[in-house]
Amino acid sequence: MALAAAWSATRAQPWSMRLLRDYMVQVRSDLLTQVIQPGRFSSPEPDLMFHIRDRSADGELLGLVMHDTRDKTQSQSYLAEHGTIVKQDGTAYLVMSTGHIIRRTDADAAPQIIAFDKYVVDLDRFATDDTGLAPTAGDHAAKGAETNPALPRSPTILVIT
Repeated sequence: MALAAAWSATRAQPWSMRLLRDYMVQVRSDLLTQVIQPGRFSSPEPDLMFHIRDRSADGELLGLVMHDTRDKTQSQSYLAEHGTIVKQDGTAYLVMSTGHIIRRTDADAAPQIIAFDKYVVDLDRFATDDTGLAPTAGDHAAKGAETNPALPRSPTILVIT
């Protein structure tokens, strides 16, 4: 009995949580590509807003605006001419091209404006910690052999110029 409990705690439970989180990433990426309607402002979660001007026949997002105020110490707005959802090794990425990031940390100070040619956002970072489904270092280490150096593996943002 103790052996079954130990196996469940060390193998089955982490596997099932990883599988559930992978499904949540898939739902989030499908939400961005399918549910968000062109010309409408959509909030898939509190303090996160998306808008797209249009969607091409191959699913590319055109005229993308993403406004993120989930971190109460700063607000960030991402403006991109094009956006594409890339799914790789159980992780979804939003790849934006030709755009700007407007970041404000202080309401009285001037915002930081960052221009980019390509900008990749790991959609795992939208996993909320209160569900217990945020990615962990062990999750990424377990997939180490599958890592592609062209895309980030941690819940961070990568600027490509």
